[in-house]
This record gives sequence, C-alpha cells and structure tokens, in this order.
Amino acid sequence: MKLDTSAWKINDPEWVKQREEKWPIFEEWIKQRYSMIEYYNDKDLTRNISNSKIFYLTGFLNADIEKGSDRVGFENSLALIPNIQWNIVRQILRFYMESTNRIDFKGCFFPFYLAGNKYFDLVEKKIIEKDLFLQLLKGVYGNSLAEAAQILEFEVEKVCYRVVNDMGPIIFNYYFNNLKTLDFHTANHLIPIYIDALKLLNDEDALNCDFVFSQHVKRKRKYYDAGLVTDPDRLAIMNRMLAEIKKVWNELNPIVQEKLSPLVE
Repeated sequence: MKLDTSAWKINDPEWVKQREEKWPIFEEWIKQRYSMIEYYNDKDLTRNISNSKIFYLTGFLNADIEKGSDRVGFENSLALIPNIQWNIVRQILRFYMESTNRIDFKGCFFPFYLAGNKYFDLVEKKIIEKDLFLQLLKGVYGNSLAEAAQILEFEVEKVCYRVVNDMGPIIFNYYFNNLKTLDFHTANHLIPIYIDALKLLNDEDALNCDFVFSQHVKRKRKYYDAGLVTDPDRLAIMNRMLAEIKKVWNELNPIVQEKLSPLVE
C-alpha cells in the first residue's frame, strides 16, 4: 500500500532543515516511550529510532519492518506526521491493518479517544499541534458509529455497550472535571458516536450500564443543576449532550429511559 506523502516536502531544503533540527526532540520522546515496553532492548531501540527517522523525514514505511520489534508503530507514527490530517491517519491505519500484524485494529471499537496522553508532552512543548487529537478521531472513527464500523470492520451491535460504558464517562467527565484527554473539539466530535450507540443498547447492555448511568445523573445534579461549571466550552458540551439525548429519547430502550430520565426532566 502506497501512502500519500505530499505532506513531506523532501525537495524543499528549508523544510528538510527544520525537520532535522526538531528530530532530537522526537528521538528523546521515542526513547521514553520505548522504555515502557516490557521487551525493551537497546538493539531494537537503535533500529527503531533509525526507522522512525526515515518515516519522519520521508513518509516511508516498510511493511516487513513494521511486523517486527523495531517497528515505528502506528501510535508513534502519528506524532511523526507533518501537518497531520485525518485522511493521512486513516491511510496509515489501513496500512497497519492490511500490511502488518495489527489485527487488534479489526473488529472492535479501539479506544483511540484515550490515546491523548501519549502525545501530551509534544503538544505542551508546541512541537506538534493539539489538533492531532481531533484528526486522530476523525481518521479512525469518521463521523458516526456506522462510519467507524466500516473503517474498523466491526459489527455495530457488538460495540454499543463498550461505547456507552467507556466513552460516555469520558465525555461527561470532560464537563465535570475538565479532563486533559479531551477538549471541546474532541468531546464534541464524540457525542454523535455516543448517541448512536445509546440508541442501540439492548436490555442486557442497558442493565450493565446501570452504574455509569447513575453517575451521570448524580454528577449532573451536583454540578450542572447547581451551575458549578461556568467554562463556556465545557458547558456547551454538556448542553449538547443533554439536548442530543432528549432529541432521540423516543428511540431509546425503556431501561435506558428509566435510568437517564433525571437527565432530561
């Protein structure tokens, strides 16, 4: 599979010079990330850094190398893309799904929305743009649960519980706690996917979501009803979440309606 490498301006000497100057920062980041791997060893790390720099400067990924322990890796590669856009993310995801052993990407709703902590250091140092997080979500999930299912090749009905049980608290907690893992744009992008899954919960899954539903209600009463959060972005996310739930209320499982009724009263 050939990747679109138009973002790599390898024929522009000034661009190449600027990329070279920033490389030591990425190299140190890779070393820190690599040291967290259980089977870490210096030999693999040396080759990993060499392969990562090739991708960083040229956009080239070798499928054979990416099957080994000295691979660049999907997660690391995202930080090495210049001017990251969702279509490049999706191309690289497809590359790993088709050309390497990353079978874990297929058939499930992989929690990319929690991947932000891998890149916080680079974002905070303004080495990469914070927009990476939104482009990551757009690339991997698309704009709906159905689109995510097509991209990641899963059956929608089989992931609804995980989306509601895992993603729901993340979105709500952005409002309550101002989590670093999301911002206004990423939380806003996830809401339609969450609502899609909420509409499809069956009885068993709805009952299994009892705890997270009760937490949503408890915190809504504590923070939202009391007006404790005044940040406009966080407030806008909560307002949209409640409005979207109200909009699809008649489509929800009766058990979901029972559990979440205090949210829409």
